[in-house]
Amino acid sequence: MIKYLYLDDEEITTIKPYRDMVVEHSKELHIDVEHPAAFQNNSALITRLKGYQGLILDWRLDEISSKTDKKKADFRAATLAQEIRTRETEKKIHPLPIVVWSQESKLKRSYQGDFTSYDLFNFVYKKEEIVDNPNIVHDQLLSLALGYKFIDKFKSAKKKFDLSDLLKAKDSYVDIRVQEYFNSTARTVHEIARFIIQDLLHRPGLMIDELRLASRLGIDKDASKDWTKVLDLIAKYKYLGPFGEAWERWWAYGVEKEWWLPTSDQDSPISILNAKERVEIIKKKTGLRNLIMAEPIKPKYHTRFYTICEYTGKPLDPIDGVIISEKEPQPWQERRYISLDTALERRGEYDPHPTELERLKNIRRTRG
Repeated sequence: MIKYLYLDDEEITTIKPYRDMVVEHSKELHIDVEHPAAFQNNSALITRLKGYQGLILDWRLDEISSKTDKKKADFRAATLAQEIRTRETEKKIHPLPIVVWSQESKLKRSYQGDFTSYDLFNFVYKKEEIVDNPNIVHDQLLSLALGYKFIDKFKSAKKKFDLSDLLKAKDSYVDIRVQEYFNSTARTVHEIARFIIQDLLHRPGLMIDELRLASRLGIDKDASKDWTKVLDLIAKYKYLGPFGEAWERWWAYGVEKEWWLPTSDQDSPISILNAKERVEIIKKKTGLRNLIMAEPIKPKYHTRFYTICEYTGKPLDPIDGVIISEKEPQPWQERRYISLDTALERRGEYDPHPTELERLKNIRRTRG
């Protein structure tokens, strides 16, 4: 069983429902809920953590006092997390994931402006998101704890740390630039975990998620009865390393080079074909007839799909996309996009990259 400790400054009766809707999905996850004021200081709390595999924190632990215990905690989430990470480095406590569960209003008020705290936590969940997707949160909490345990054990057993071994991947899947960057930045278990999650799983490049996989094959996965059979055909290219249980990914090199080229009898990359051509080849070569071609977001858009619109999740030809504004990608990472119309209509949370603003201005002018 994986055990998390959950600290929140609101009444226990108020926060237990969030815990309950997450843990009800299996008996593998257990979450103890406590008020932070129950601990005299963060040192007492850290001592208590020896019996847990993960920690969940409200962003502000020092605001609301319990009605049954009028005291307030004298520490905040970032302060506590920093102390834990320091003690992990000193090997005074075992490495463990730390996530934030908080109201969106609290996050907007303080967390989003506190850039120094970002690297301390593995994930930030809005409580509203927990209500909408408790099963996803459940799976991710389990995967985080299991991943930390695996990395810690792997790191302790290896004198020479090889990233390919850790990721359970062929050397050809892991760009040498990734190994070099990894060697220069990831030393502790937490740093290694953050690198895998933030730089490999969350940024497309070496690995792609199911939406991008379907886009590159030109398939409407939801409308295709044989989609799961396609996944079976490429199962050997699925990512099996840490955190892969909750964040399903496929090695792009394996799918595009080792599967597509010999299966299709093509010498050219899949990206030069449109969706109809890709699907027809897959149907002919595999015998899977129940595959439906993915349609473009707008009738006028092209169908040489290679990415997705981050707002809609729909397949997108980069020529019809707008690069989003985010941290500049590493050499092995791909740019992420929203569709042109999403950008023009200013929908969603993603802003266009500054280099795209003049182009959008010209298109608006042309469209009148």
